[in-house]
Amino acid sequence: MKLYDTNVFPAFSTPIYVSNAVDFEEVIDLENIDQEEFFKEEFPHELGDIGVVLNSKNQNILLDERYSKIKEYCDAAVSQYAYDIIQIPKEIRLSLVCSWMIIGYPGAITSRHIHQNSIFSGVFYIKSPENAGNLLLSHPLSIPTCVSSTIRPLFKENNIFNSKIFAHKPNDCDIIIFPSHVEHEVTRNMSGELRCCIAFNYFVEGTISPANGEILSIQV
Repeated sequence: MKLYDTNVFPAFSTPIYVSNAVDFEEVIDLENIDQEEFFKEEFPHELGDIGVVLNSKNQNILLDERYSKIKEYCDAAVSQYAYDIIQIPKEIRLSLVCSWMIIGYPGAITSRHIHQNSIFSGVFYIKSPENAGNLLLSHPLSIPTCVSSTIRPLFKENNIFNSKIFAHKPNDCDIIIFPSHVEHEVTRNMSGELRCCIAFNYFVEGTISPANGEILSIQV
């Protein structure tokens, strides 16, 4: 039987924003950073090495004048994501609530997590060498709902309708933005070089109207 006028819609989608700041030229000296300005985490490697991850103690690093150009890119990207793609009203303002630098040494990983107390989260990649680790974002329900919540058959190929993980291989100056409730992780840095990025969270500020009609005023 031949079917006519068939449409398939990716309903209830989770928009993942990917862009690249192609004209970014700012140079950050990663080899001579002051480790006293960072929290240190260590992750044992299966080969016996230790993968070190440094998280900056400064949780508002994008407000540092040294990174003002990166903040401009992040502000513009989040605005495009929120206003043009998701279509939230422009009367609702976007506010950067925190940002921090992450430096992953060879062997480093970032375990699966979410970002709390924010609406939109993202990453700006300052340096991401080949094989430095992919960003993995997981379906909010852990498994896709295209078949059922309890059964996952072996699909012939993965696509936007059946995949439970979105993997991005980052390049230098990539910007990735996603809803803050989406679980994400970074695979092991196998490049032999440093991986560096700035993570950030944005919240909304202003008067919003929930579905029940009540008015909620938010200030950050």
